[in-house]
Amino acid sequence: MKAHSAAARVAGGVPLLALFLLPLVVALLFAAASAVDGAAWVALFHHPQFFPALELSLLTGAVAAAASLSLSLFITAGIFESAGTEKGLSILGVILAVPHLAVAIALGLLVMPTGILARLLAVPFGWTTPPAWITTHDPYGILLIAALILKETPFLVYVLLAHVRRDDVALKFSREARIARSLGHGSASIWLRIFIPQLVPILVWPLLVVFSYAATVVDLSIAIGPTQPSTLSTIVWADLNSSDPIENARGAAGAFALTFAVVIGGLLAAAIYRLAKPLLQNVYTAGPSLMQFPKLASKKTWLSMQSLYVVLLAGLVLLSFARRWPFPLLLPTLFDAASWSAVTAQPAALLTSVFLAVATTMSSLIILLCWFETQKSRNDIVLLAFALIALVLPALVTGLGQYQMLLYLGLSGTMLGLYLVHMMPVAAYMFLVLAAPYRGFDMRWKSVSNALQAKHFRFLLEIKWPLLKPQLWASFAIGFAVSLGQYVPAQLAAAGRFSTLPMEAVALTSGANRPLTAAFALLLALVPIVVFITASTLSRPRWARA
Repeated sequence: MKAHSAAARVAGGVPLLALFLLPLVVALLFAAASAVDGAAWVALFHHPQFFPALELSLLTGAVAAAASLSLSLFITAGIFESAGTEKGLSILGVILAVPHLAVAIALGLLVMPTGILARLLAVPFGWTTPPAWITTHDPYGILLIAALILKETPFLVYVLLAHVRRDDVALKFSREARIARSLGHGSASIWLRIFIPQLVPILVWPLLVVFSYAATVVDLSIAIGPTQPSTLSTIVWADLNSSDPIENARGAAGAFALTFAVVIGGLLAAAIYRLAKPLLQNVYTAGPSLMQFPKLASKKTWLSMQSLYVVLLAGLVLLSFARRWPFPLLLPTLFDAASWSAVTAQPAALLTSVFLAVATTMSSLIILLCWFETQKSRNDIVLLAFALIALVLPALVTGLGQYQMLLYLGLSGTMLGLYLVHMMPVAAYMFLVLAAPYRGFDMRWKSVSNALQAKHFRFLLEIKWPLLKPQLWASFAIGFAVSLGQYVPAQLAAAGRFSTLPMEAVALTSGANRPLTAAFALLLALVPIVVFITASTLSRPRWARA
């Protein structure tokens, strides 16, 4: 029996080792080896835009992370007691399903000089020509920060709601709130002094992921980011795609320089928080305050954010069908489906993206189920560490390492290579989603199954997996959306032989065909939304759908 258990543990761990852990480690080793060129580092530091670009990257990342944190705490405080409805959670899930790039493109099209916002303002101000404002590539990265806030705030709200809605945490918060009210504290005081100090620690890793992504994102920076100077990620990306080996080496050095800067920024933020904690204690221990939390303003903020998503998607739909739309008219004067005809005439990008998303999501789900069923829970700490590394490290570093690895293996420009580079982030995200509910499953059901002499596989098929169906479908939807949004690793691994939706969308942002750009951005948003809605429907109990 022990030998059988040992064999089962090995068999259950090998798929995850082969498709996630080993490729990640090897890719990181290749990336590190490509960044040890001293001459490349010298050339990087002598790049005329290096320091301004680095400053801009860190500034946009820090502002986006700080604003997202503040907004998420403000929104959660207003909705957490009424967020248990299925409708509210479904709306949050739909928002999370929309890729960053789709939001960025839609936001850029909304605020451009001939966008819907300018057309609405043209009526009261009497404009007859588009305003001369800089929007999509403003020098301070304001639109880039806005797009990041619009995407990262719902993510942090999801993290917070997932925590405060746990039965044990909800009961604890309820008891502490009752005690605080009896001592004369209002709702604002309760949140500031009791809840927030307990919530900040659980946001450490999510915030680091947000900051790292915001400071190093490539596709959003190309689509709507500043250009003079551009963010450092854009400069590094241009070097990595250059045909000059010297510039390639400089790009590798730049990717690691940006990584080191993000790590130092994260450590600096942690140090500032530690130094500020004694000062915050004075706030926490001050006398009771009857000030009430502005729940109405919080709910309106959340409603406004949801409404903006609707406006962005509606704007993409309108623009994708617009053939003639003179300024300052609010609606096009001529509609056609030329952009959609172009999309359907060459469906390779869509089919490739969907195939990769389905393949990597299903593979990740299977290998994670094998892991959870055969490995002890204490081994999850290893997988958790690598999952966080995969998500915190900039895509420029991991993508560079994966590209070098695929070149060495002769898999560059192959579908297998694309599959492997998509697996890493998908498996990492799905593990984070599934680990807690799967390990927290009530094993008393297993005892009942054993008493009925049911085999283990039958227990899984008829009891455990059906009870975990919402979590399994949720992880599938998240994995699908993550795969669909991959740009940097996919572009490097494809080597020009394959195209995906993000690649096409980014390429179109530099052109003048706005209806076609809107069509690809809308497709990039709608595909994961459809998958999420389908997964949400299928995850309900059969009696709930009757």
